[in-house]
Amino acid sequence: ICEYIDKHYTESIKLTEMADMVGLSDGYLSKLFKQKKGVGFNQYVNHVRLEQCKNDLIYTNEPITQIAYKNGFSKIKKYSISFSP
Repeated sequence: ICEYIDKHYTESIKLTEMADMVGLSDGYLSKLFKQKKGVGFNQYVNHVRLEQCKNDLIYTNEPITQIAYKNGFSKIKKYSISFSP
């Protein structure tokens, strides 16, 4: 699952779709993921996306909104909220 997220972070990634992909229920996958990774599924996806955004902010001159969209954030508000604890 983590490999899939790492390769497809620019796309929409939903827990329900991942659960179907691996043949588990949403609830069980969510619990198992948090148990194994120490963070929730959505937190992990956002972390991967934010790491890519960070690299783009450092190494490109692209506008922040373009970077956010390019790295899988469907709305700027979701990008901004990702910085909240």
